[in-house]
Amino acid sequence: MKEIEKVKTKEDFTDFLKALSKDFDENENQWENINIRDYLESIAAWIKDWDDRPLSLGRPIPKDMDWQMIAFMFAAGKYYE
Repeated sequence: MKEIEKVKTKEDFTDFLKALSKDFDENENQWENINIRDYLESIAAWIKDWDDRPLSLGRPIPKDMDWQMIAFMFAAGKYYE
């Protein structure tokens, strides 16, 4: 998705998530993972394989990646309305 390259700020990131949601609504048939379980499992698998298959846009995992904050964001989606 070309929107990924635009993400530089918190607002850009939330705009990206909205665009991703809209893309699902409009193009569900193009999505490999159409339920939350499969989607989360595919994200986990992709992160685990990051070094082996840099579909990561040719980028290494940043050394200062805040994994706990990313986990918190995903967990917040379970409860936040």
